[in-house]
Amino acid sequence: MIRGKYFKIYIIEIILVMLFFILAYPFLKVKELNMTSLRESIRQSLDEDLNEGTLEDIRKIYGISKNDINEFLFFKTKNNMNPKEVLVIEFKNETSLNNNKKNIENVLENKKNSFKDYNADAYSLLDKSIFEVKGCNLILIVEEDNKKIEKIINENFR
Repeated sequence: MIRGKYFKIYIIEIILVMLFFILAYPFLKVKELNMTSLRESIRQSLDEDLNEGTLEDIRKIYGISKNDINEFLFFKTKNNMNPKEVLVIEFKNETSLNNNKKNIENVLENKKNSFKDYNADAYSLLDKSIFEVKGCNLILIVEEDNKKIEKIINENFR
């Protein structure tokens, strides 16, 4: 009699836990970035002096292999004296992300050091840059209006 009572309680608890995870799944799953709509949204809000970069540019600047990347978005200036850029890379896996994250951090730090005593405005822009990881996506924003670009990126996660 007592055993049957506890058995029913355990079954109810198991059902509640399963129901909790089923209902929480949409909130817990990792969202993917829609690069096509992101590219258009960012292009509309950027200055004219930022041009779309290529995979070859990413390889030359950051040393990232095309074999590590699923999709990317890269806007940069042609002028080396202007550090503005927007870089969003979706890596194939977390290992690729972790291996290349350090390269990007080093390039960013080298840019900061080169502009530190030479161009205070550029250094300030680099110092306020946004550098973050979301899932297998790496995001680097060096812009005057970082928060606006970050908001656009966050809105394009599906």
